[in-house]
Amino acid sequence: MEWYSVPRSLMPLTSSGELDACVYKAIQALPGVSKTQFLLNSALALIDAGQYGDDVENYFDVLLRMPGLPQDQLTRALLARGSARRAAGEQLLARAEDDFRTVLQMDPHNAEARRMLRRESRVETAGQPLYRQLPLEVWELIASFTPRHHLRQWLFVSSFFRDVAQRSIFRKVDVYFSEDTDIIARVMDFFERVKADPAFAVRIKTLRLHWAMEDGDLLDLLIRIFRTTLPAFKGLYEFEWIGYPELGPDCVVALQDSHPRLQRLGMVGWHFDAIGVEHFSNLVKFTLRAEDDDGSADMGEIRMVLDNNEQTLRHLCLGASLNRVHSWDEAFESSAIRNLSQLELVDTRISHLVLTRLIHASSLRALTLHGTFEDVNAAAVILGSDHVVDGQHTLLPLLEEFRFVMVGHDDDLHLFQAAARFVKGRRRIRRLDLGNCPFDLLIGILPSLIALRVLRLKTGFLSEQTVASLVKALPREMSGIHVAVTTSARPLHEFAPEFAKFAALEILHLNRISHRRPQPTLMSDKDFHAQTDAWLANARSVAQAVRSLDFVGWHREHFVVARNEYGEVAELKELPTRKRLDCGQGVDLGDDGAWLERKDVPVDWETPGL
Repeated sequence: MEWYSVPRSLMPLTSSGELDACVYKAIQALPGVSKTQFLLNSALALIDAGQYGDDVENYFDVLLRMPGLPQDQLTRALLARGSARRAAGEQLLARAEDDFRTVLQMDPHNAEARRMLRRESRVETAGQPLYRQLPLEVWELIASFTPRHHLRQWLFVSSFFRDVAQRSIFRKVDVYFSEDTDIIARVMDFFERVKADPAFAVRIKTLRLHWAMEDGDLLDLLIRIFRTTLPAFKGLYEFEWIGYPELGPDCVVALQDSHPRLQRLGMVGWHFDAIGVEHFSNLVKFTLRAEDDDGSADMGEIRMVLDNNEQTLRHLCLGASLNRVHSWDEAFESSAIRNLSQLELVDTRISHLVLTRLIHASSLRALTLHGTFEDVNAAAVILGSDHVVDGQHTLLPLLEEFRFVMVGHDDDLHLFQAAARFVKGRRRIRRLDLGNCPFDLLIGILPSLIALRVLRLKTGFLSEQTVASLVKALPREMSGIHVAVTTSARPLHEFAPEFAKFAALEILHLNRISHRRPQPTLMSDKDFHAQTDAWLANARSVAQAVRSLDFVGWHREHFVVARNEYGEVAELKELPTRKRLDCGQGVDLGDDGAWLERKDVPVDWETPGL
């Protein structure tokens, strides 16, 4: 065997000290520019290795204080340090957010954690378009003005937009009760979720219960479950009970015990059974719509509700049935009437006392009158007594919304003349529905309503001249128009292009009163499919003609418009019809659309569902 001696230059180092000393000498021998380059490369390598810290910060500090540093090195150093600092900051923010969320899991009502979580929430902005750089509060505000149907699409964009959408979608929840087993299972699941998930329950601000059940053990069970779940709705401030059975004394007591500071309370049904409802004393809105006064509660309680909430009540909705004898005179003797900002009288007989009291409620901003005047001549005199003094109307000077839908007064021309004079020249009016007011009277006052944005009208005959005069009289900023006609010179969809002049128009409803969707029981399958296709094609042509539309109304049916990037109609999706008595709060069409298309004026007491 032969032995070879290894040269000393090739022998391995026995310690790192010799290497360190050699590197140190080599660095000392480098010129200044090479030293700064070496320091910069070292800092970048540590950052890439995930070792950003105080040492790297010191490297950058020394490097950036070097006189005569080349501009390319200065730029690289600043960019690298800035990126490293941002990444480190985002990691700390994420850890802080985890801490706040942990606190909320233990205590969902901790105000400090909720405030800090809102402050620390961020939308990822790096490399994203401008709309993704908006803060959370701005997106929540946008969501509050977005119809729920469109808001559902946010659920599939990202976790950020899903959270924003859920807060808005679950702000108002409608629960439907019936004897169908599938519906009962969903209701039970919902109540279990509310009791088990406080973070979900606190999102619900408005709860609306729709009942369609007969007396029996199942009904008793569901009502007991509802009463035990009520305290879990910690964020609830609005509650409505709709249908049969009506809201009874036991549920009134449970509601008072769990939510004594409830702000909005509504009851819609055939009878008024809510004994004890007068004990609520913080109501901002109160709704009672009962077909008759045969319920177990005394109608005098309504007066007590108004008196007990005089300082807070601002929105009152009372409804009955024109086929039954009823009177609101006692309720309108309450001094709370003068503080109202919104008043709705629906399906009701309006006495001289009631009209006199409401017409002098100077704070009213929204007024709905639907029904029959007991003394039509006196009503015309009261409406006609309005005068303009120094540009200000003497009656209801703050009025912004006016719905005047009279039943049985079509031949009382002097009443509509008085109503037209009452509205003419009001610079605050934004929403208007004068019911069966003759078109000639209506068209004469429209040019004076400069703030008008939503209009519902009815005319006997629609022609090219009628549409042209209407379009000319309306402000270009209109957002909602509903035109109901008896007959027309052409098919209604052919008039749609005339409304394209309104660039902000969100909903257009063209409604021929006698027209109905094709019915399969009245024709052969072939004819039914052919006529249904033509029906939908005509509705689609309306959306195509007016490119700003989000919703199309077509002979009392509604469609939502989905468009592609070029503004063309990609899909026209039919929206569901109303359910039971709650026709006024069905599919979310937005604020203007909901007012324009309100379907519970009147309530159809005879048809529980469509």
